[in-house]
Amino acid sequence: MSLFSAFGFGYILVKLNKFVGILIALIVILLTIPSAVAGIKNYVFAEGGYVEKLFYDSTNFLLSKGKYDEIVLSLPRKDSELTHAALKRGYRAGRPIIPAIANKRSFLSYEYFPFEVNVDERIDLFYKMLLLERLIDSENQEYKNLLKAEIEKRLKLYNVNYIHSPDPLKSLLLFDSIKEVYKNSGAFIYEVN
Repeated sequence: MSLFSAFGFGYILVKLNKFVGILIALIVILLTIPSAVAGIKNYVFAEGGYVEKLFYDSTNFLLSKGKYDEIVLSLPRKDSELTHAALKRGYRAGRPIIPAIANKRSFLSYEYFPFEVNVDERIDLFYKMLLLERLIDSENQEYKNLLKAEIEKRLKLYNVNYIHSPDPLKSLLLFDSIKEVYKNSGAFIYEVN
């Protein structure tokens, strides 16, 4: 499209009065500048891009671990609204940052094209992990054990190698197969064996 525009402006400048051609070019430039200002600001004045430094540091840790085909389950904040619909909205609003920076496969990230995965089943795993975290201090040991067994089964089924969370998760201490391997004030990473 830009090539056609360039030829059009060239034609106008050659065929018309130079003053008229320059005037038209200035009008087009003045009309397009406001739409470009936001993008230019982001590139010129951004400090560290769009990813928070603590999150970026945690993904660099993941980059240094294992192989590219390992799977990272990235949880939302533990105080997120705990409904399947809300978790699905969060999934759709997310970006594939971990695959891009950490060079790992994402358990579930909205990448603007469909894969052959059952999103609802994976959202349900998020739901159960966050529910177990909220129930960690409750007396209902039987229900917590059921959730734990289901989570453990699904982590193995989906071959999850790491869990990335913006919050510390006390519930993961219940699992013998999961250990904390990285933490900073903005990200916690757990390895699943």
